[in-house]
Amino acid sequence: MRPGGQSISKPAVSEAKRTEEIDISVVIPLLNEERNVERLSHSLVDVLKRGEEKFEVIFVDDGSTDNTLQLLKTLHKKYNYIKIVKLTRNFGQQRAASAGIKYAKGKIIITMDGDLQYNPEDIPLFIKKIDDGYDAVIGYRKARKGGIFTRRIPSRIANIIISFLSGIYLRDLGCPFRAFRRELKDGIENYGEAGEGSSAFFMLWRASKVAEVEIGNSSRQSGKTSYNFSSLFMLLLDFIILFSIKPLQISILFLMGLSAIFFSTVLFLSFLFRFLPATTLYFALSILFFLTGVELITLGIINERLSRITSRVQQRPYYIIDEIVD
Repeated sequence: MRPGGQSISKPAVSEAKRTEEIDISVVIPLLNEERNVERLSHSLVDVLKRGEEKFEVIFVDDGSTDNTLQLLKTLHKKYNYIKIVKLTRNFGQQRAASAGIKYAKGKIIITMDGDLQYNPEDIPLFIKKIDDGYDAVIGYRKARKGGIFTRRIPSRIANIIISFLSGIYLRDLGCPFRAFRRELKDGIENYGEAGEGSSAFFMLWRASKVAEVEIGNSSRQSGKTSYNFSSLFMLLLDFIILFSIKPLQISILFLMGLSAIFFSTVLFLSFLFRFLPATTLYFALSILFFLTGVELITLGIINERLSRITSRVQQRPYYIIDEIVD
């Protein structure tokens, strides 16, 4: 593929520059990946240069505290098709990817992680599916690496939950290796945080034809992963808040509503007529207390949703770009 555009190292980018036609944009969020960024860049360039399309590789520095940014700037001087979007601080992988997606101008936009667990050699598989008429493509890891209890089982559970909440039933919704047509991001700002804050999944949710391709998955060779249970929890919370009202419907209409009324009625009638033994009453009380806990969780979800609505009304940014090196 031919590199697209000339190098201009400055924070702002002119409209004339940004309207130059690019065929493929690869967006990669990075957080403290100094050990991997050079090798990844060279691998990407080797793969993308094999074709004839113009391309760009957009690295989003998500508040790295090591030498990631300095290495990226060195690579930018060597390869003028490497672009850098530097965020002011760490906003999280989803929002960092969103910043790169919004900035990307390729007809096909590809997202992937920067930890070398995904092979750039698989990129042609995604491009072929787009050329075949699909709007979006997502990879799935047939043999996923990582600990059974620390990564594989939690990820499988998360995939089931996300599928239920979003209505998108794919084998590996958590896979960050994806591709989609540029048109899917049109009007993205009208969808609030679901669009601008979680673009990588929003494009998948918005697409009408989605394909899956099997990809390789290697263990991280260097550096420390930022994946943990808190990251998984925040991801699930985003899906609960942004892409579905099913948790509210289930908890309010069934768990909090009908069940609470039923057990409250049983306890009241038992108090009047003494027809239940004490052990049964204790069991009913435990159920009622459980439903009270569900109610409090639901109120927390409602509060989180209202907080995000308030942030959108106040037009708070989902990420802040400190510098763009184009």
